[in-house]
Amino acid sequence: MSLWDKIRGWFGSSGSTDEEDGSAFYLYIACERCTDLVAVRINRQSDLAQRFDTNTQSVSGYELHKGVVDQRCFRPIEVVMTFDAGQRELSREIIGGRFMTREEFQAARAAPSESS
Repeated sequence: MSLWDKIRGWFGSSGSTDEEDGSAFYLYIACERCTDLVAVRINRQSDLAQRFDTNTQSVSGYELHKGVVDQRCFRPIEVVMTFDAGQRELSREIIGGRFMTREEFQAARAAPSESS
């Protein structure tokens, strides 16, 4: 093990990304008012709220309610998602913005801005 690997280990970095190990995922969003782009990291352990079956009291699924604010117009964007018990996405809704794919987000970031 190299010195660099030891230093990374001290700070909790395993060298893998959140998306690779499944502990988190990203939402890519564009504000519908100013078109500013926002990447939001969702931690599966702390951001998803459990939903319980009233009969069995077991976990029946998960919910995500996330408020997002861009850096241009600061208008709130609301994201609501539902997941099954295995944390697979069932539905998503956004108010004040639109969802983008990772590829759309990266292409939009790489494109020259209209304001320059």
